Amino acid sequence: MVLQRDVSNKFKWMGLLAALMVVAIHVYPQPDGWGTPAWWVKSLLSDGICRMAVPFFFLASGYFLAGHVEETNWWGREVHQRIKSLVLPLFIWNGLWFMCCYGTILAANLLAGRELTTNMNLSINIWTKLLSIDPCDQPLLGVLWFLRALFLVIVLSPIILLFLQNRRRAIVF
Repeated sequence: MVLQRDVSNKFKWMGLLAALMVVAIHVYPQPDGWGTPAWWVKSLLSDGICRMAVPFFFLASGYFLAGHVEETNWWGREVHQRIKSLVLPLFIWNGLWFMCCYGTILAANLLAGRELTTNMNLSINIWTKLLSIDPCDQPLLGVLWFLRALFLVIVLSPIILLFLQNRRRAIVF
């Protein structure tokens, strides 16, 4: 029990540190040139050590998911839980971003007296990005790629688990 609490505390602190690293990845100084202090900060932090945050979150998610694979109906329960915690926020934020961007274009067209759909991309690509259904393209709000990727890992986890179990048997023999 103490070991589990110790591991849980370590994950909490590492999660906080990794969240700060994600912020550092996305908010960094624009260096004036090579070798300047801003260049060193960007190179060592934003483009360097802070890049370990995203893999950490994938590994931590996989670690906690692995703790449930022995349970009955684990996959359906985990997918249902991730629909609420990953897919729903993905759709909500993508939808809000769409309404913000396209609402601005619509208002500008209205004020300028142009046709309302002028400068609006209404191709199939925008809808696949809005729904985040193209695994080879980012969601409409690109920073949400992590939510979609993590959900796909959860959906594919039985196949990943089967592969890992077969690898373990191959190593034993």
